[in-house]
Amino acid sequence: MAEFIYNCLYGQHNLRPIRVACIGDSMTKGVGTDEFSTQSYPAQLQTPPGREYVVGNFGVSCATMLRDGTDAGRPFGYIIRPAMRNVIDFNPDIVIIALGVNDCKSYNWENFNSEFTADYQSLIDTLSMLPALPEIYLVIEPYVQETPQTLSWGFENKGYYEQMCERINTTAIDNHMSVISLTDVFKGEEAHVYAPNDHPNPRGTMLMAHAIKAHLLKRP
Repeated sequence: MAEFIYNCLYGQHNLRPIRVACIGDSMTKGVGTDEFSTQSYPAQLQTPPGREYVVGNFGVSCATMLRDGTDAGRPFGYIIRPAMRNVIDFNPDIVIIALGVNDCKSYNWENFNSEFTADYQSLIDTLSMLPALPEIYLVIEPYVQETPQTLSWGFENKGYYEQMCERINTTAIDNHMSVISLTDVFKGEEAHVYAPNDHPNPRGTMLMAHAIKAHLLKRP
């Protein structure tokens, strides 16, 4: 598997550019950086340059894995957002799914957590049927730091993040897929990785990109 990923990203004999779709929320989009197109974690996966592959950033701020997930009362389930259609049209060879943190907001988890696994499976099933038959990787995002601002967004330390992580791990086992855990990616760097809006800054997204790339390229 690692050999396949390596060849997809850096191989010399691909018939067409290998498409990597990064599905996620504001951490994927790059909120917290100055320029999404160069500083988001998907943009940093694009390097080193010169190879014929394309990384698509399909991050949607506030997006949830939960189909019925909301943000301030507005629907934000990823699978019903326009970005989902863009992913389908992109027809990726590799998909990296980094969703779940916004599902941990109290008003989402307390109302809809029983639907999380089924909604995750629905997204996986949809992606698995794409013509390119993509390799799919499940990412556990780093949890947000606790500040007055994040508390006002609904991120209360009630153990919901840990429950969400457990369900992603179970989903990965059930689907024979790999999990890329970023739970500790900021450990020891907490003072240097957050922008004033409590999202990963360019250093934070660099650490996320390095961790994801290392996982994709490591040999069993």
